[in-house]
Amino acid sequence: MLHFVDNEKDNSSNRLYKIQPIIDILGTNYKKYYNPTEDICIDESLIPFRGRIVFRQYLKQKRHKYGIKIFKLCWYTSLELAEQLITKNTHLVGTLRTNRRGNSHQVLSTKLKRGEIIAKENNQGITILKWKDKRDILVLSTKHSSEVVNVECRSGGQIKPQIVVDYNRQKSAVDLYDQMNAYNNPLRKSLKWYRKLAFELLLNTTVVNSYILYKNIMKQKISITEFRKKISSPSYKL
Repeated sequence: MLHFVDNEKDNSSNRLYKIQPIIDILGTNYKKYYNPTEDICIDESLIPFRGRIVFRQYLKQKRHKYGIKIFKLCWYTSLELAEQLITKNTHLVGTLRTNRRGNSHQVLSTKLKRGEIIAKENNQGITILKWKDKRDILVLSTKHSSEVVNVECRSGGQIKPQIVVDYNRQKSAVDLYDQMNAYNNPLRKSLKWYRKLAFELLLNTTVVNSYILYKNIMKQKISITEFRKKISSPSYKL
């Protein structure tokens, strides 16, 4: 039987205690070997899982509707956080919930037609912008103004706020990560939740992170599938 902690030292106050040592070790090494670039996207990822577990999620809009959701600071964007990050020379761009404290009442209350924009910038340079697409899109940025750009799409040209364009571009990196994890995924259905989560971190997250480092250092074109085969080969040496 594969275990990561001593079950006799049950710490049920931490729901992840069964794999906490794995999380701590990997987190330390990720920080040790990789320095992020200027743009960092914080998002969520769903590990498919249909077994019985108290924190299993149901997301009807996802391809895999049931699973374990990994996320950091969900719904974190706020004016207060933006002000704190500015003092640390760090910018913030993100979608904003309408009930966040400090939101501009003028921006929230203004009714827009499709394609219209309203924005408000405070004296700290923080912009709160609302843009009407199919629905209202509310965003906050400490590095953008209300500038708009012409974007090519299937239906032709479309005017979009620069904030939204940059946000969508960076957010697509998370979708790419999920896509790379899906290729030749070694995980199987018949696993206990903590083993599945541990193997997800070891055999998917860590492998994808290693793949990114390998490409950056070696300057080689190699697919994630080829990389998995390479590191799993008995003759492979670092």
